[in-house]
Amino acid sequence: MYYKNKIRIIEFLEEIKTSVEKDELPEPLLQQVGEFYVKYLFTKTVSESENIELDKDDILKFISLGWFIYTGLLAEETTGGDLIN
Repeated sequence: MYYKNKIRIIEFLEEIKTSVEKDELPEPLLQQVGEFYVKYLFTKTVSESENIELDKDDILKFISLGWFIYTGLLAEETTGGDLIN
């Protein structure tokens, strides 16, 4: 069973890779793939690090920066980059 699931995941990731390379993914799906990629990198980094200690201030900075970047990207899409309007 494990082997079959592993093959399915490999085929799925290869399909995504091909779709991205050929520019065939609709924007919402490409965004989801990007979110998966960032989540994977974060999880991998945390799991590989033995001594990561995040206090409340670090977590707040991380979330705030993420929010700022996210709203900036939304503003760029909707208003041409104006964060205020």
